[in-house]
Amino acid sequence: MKPSISHATVAAVCLTASLAVAQDAENQPIQSMRIDLDATRPAGNGCRYQVAVHGVIVPAKAQSSAKAKTEPMVEPTIDVAAEVACPSSAAVKITDTAMATGPLTRSDLEHALERRASVVAESAGKRCVYLPDLTLEGQKLQLASVGYSCVTLPKPK
Repeated sequence: MKPSISHATVAAVCLTASLAVAQDAENQPIQSMRIDLDATRPAGNGCRYQVAVHGVIVPAKAQSSAKAKTEPMVEPTIDVAAEVACPSSAAVKITDTAMATGPLTRSDLEHALERRASVVAESAGKRCVYLPDLTLEGQKLQLASVGYSCVTLPKPK
């Protein structure tokens, strides 16, 4: 005798599975997940950029914006630490926490983490800003690259 599964049971299982894991615009699952990134990259001009990003993101309820209705949202509780070390100056370190931001899309989360992991350093009459390119691919945060831009400071009078 074959085991019998009703259509209602199959529908309930499918509905439960679809509610448990939301999908973002790129069909990447949005689930509660741990973020752990420790990475170092050369940052040009002889400097080294190092970043540590650790914490969790959890699914969040969409708010009333049009963007929230089309993209799954997450709520982060993430600590960010970054450092730029250059041969001609002392290392510059920053720390920040991304929490209580309100619901964010994956893209918004990437941008928020990039802002918090940006470092401004001064040496030899120049001020440089180091900007990480962080990407959340699937269930993993990655440091794709580090860009930088420098300006020459005016000489004191």
